[in-house]
Amino acid sequence: MHLKSYAIITCGLLIFGWTTIHTYRYFFDTVTPQVELQGIVANAHYAAQVPVQVTATKSGYMSMALDNQPVVTDQYIKAGQAHQVMVPTEHIADGCHTLHCSMYDTTYARNKGAYSCSLMVDNKPLQVLALRNDELQVLQGRTLHVQFQVNKAIKDARVHALAKSYPCYAATRDGMQYECFIPIDCQERPHAHQVAIEVVDHVGNKAHLEQGFQVVAYAFKQQKLAVDPEKLAHERACGRALAQLEQALAELVTQSPQEKLWQGAFCTPIDIERITCEYGTIRTTQERGRYMHQALDIINKPKSVVWATQRGVVVVKDRFDMSGNTVVIDHGCGLLSLFYHLDDFADIELGQTVAQGNPLGTLGMTGYATGYHLHWEMRLNNVPVDPLQWTQDTF
Repeated sequence: MHLKSYAIITCGLLIFGWTTIHTYRYFFDTVTPQVELQGIVANAHYAAQVPVQVTATKSGYMSMALDNQPVVTDQYIKAGQAHQVMVPTEHIADGCHTLHCSMYDTTYARNKGAYSCSLMVDNKPLQVLALRNDELQVLQGRTLHVQFQVNKAIKDARVHALAKSYPCYAATRDGMQYECFIPIDCQERPHAHQVAIEVVDHVGNKAHLEQGFQVVAYAFKQQKLAVDPEKLAHERACGRALAQLEQALAELVTQSPQEKLWQGAFCTPIDIERITCEYGTIRTTQERGRYMHQALDIINKPKSVVWATQRGVVVVKDRFDMSGNTVVIDHGCGLLSLFYHLDDFADIELGQTVAQGNPLGTLGMTGYATGYHLHWEMRLNNVPVDPLQWTQDTF
């Protein structure tokens, strides 16, 4: 047979085969086209014009609607090729909306595929307002409490002060008021400073607010203390080194829940009969030299009950040479309460959540102590701060 005849026959067979396959697909294909939307994530926040890339596993005609309002209708797209659609959100109410994309292929059966997802629209301009307009003042060793209000739900808020950055927390669940707690070291130099509040909403808009504050000097008292050497030897034999507690506290701060576990003011851990050593007292001892006692020493009857000052989680229950029987409560947001020199422990376990007023142990004199008392300390981001400030309703 002539070569030309072979070519004609081959071409005819190819055309016949192509026609047969496409005819079969047209009449008998029942595969549902799969639709995928890129550039949009379910339940994420969006504003203005949202670019969405539509791809499908089969060629066909695509329609898209936002809350049943058409965005595009019967636009032809090819299989595997991305087709961009601009979804307008600027003229609809903020909140949750539904984006629906559907398509049908070019077969006789018009096989249909669809994809729906919810998205949050957020077109409201972000605003932030300080709850106090006057200059803030804070004593050395106390906590600076910064409060502000936003006009809508936000993604993140931070306060920059004293060359550090601090996270902010909602004052109440799902509320619009936020607060930030900044520990002021006892040795922070008295001076005028600025706090810079930076707020970011869910679509990336930022708002800034600056506010001044003054660190005020405080006249710390002085005290001399002597502990029996035999008692010190006994405590070293009974408890772990204080350095191990300090190491544990530094790690616990990094693991603290990023939420407030407490609400309202703290209470005192005992009914205080007398404060034997005020917060920040400069203490001189034979064994430890000169140091600042950044806690309160308070007394009541020996072996009287010591209770939790606020809701939190028990993160330390152990004995150390200097602090004796020790309990530490994590209140969230990097805020820890420390209770030293307990005579014994209450029926509590590590990881247990305790409520304000729950027993922690009894007042004792274990560790570096000359008599029955409670060493009550609070640390914020591992910086000791005055506990009594946290018991004030106005704080």
